Amino acid sequence: IAMYGPPGTGKTSLINLVIAEICDKYNGIAVNMEDTSSFLKMSELLRSMESDRPILAIIEDLDSFLNYNSTKELLNILDGNNQIDNVVYLATTNYIDRIEDRIKNRPSRFDRKYKIDFPNDEVRKFYFEKKLKPDDLKKYDINKFVADTKGMSFAHLKELICSVVVM
Repeated sequence: IAMYGPPGTGKTSLINLVIAEICDKYNGIAVNMEDTSSFLKMSELLRSMESDRPILAIIEDLDSFLNYNSTKELLNILDGNNQIDNVVYLATTNYIDRIEDRIKNRPSRFDRKYKIDFPNDEVRKFYFEKKLKPDDLKKYDINKFVADTKGMSFAHLKELICSVVVM
């Protein structure tokens, strides 16, 4: 699975929710895949002890990951000689156009891609309502906040709350 979209739109937050789900509901393990060699060694050791335990392998900033790791090694892990059973690979990138087609457009590699875009009006309103205290909700015009933040990321929304409400 690859999630892509502008910076600050919540890709890492979604990963944290998925990690909690995999670990809590399925007794899985989540690992941050920083390099292919270490991941292979770790997963081989893990599989020798627990052959069926679900593994969620996280690759943040796939485009940068590929700059520092062998594309060939990654492809061998995803669907080649070094495949590991019962592993889901979850990658993020802000720049899907920097990922080669042979990685992003081939089944068994990253065959599911989800664009995580800027939050719409409804989501921004929900965010403000959940982040602000009841007293603050009475002081500020949430609808104006929503209107004025069109096209902004969650990181921007958080900064707005910090700057306007907290400070």
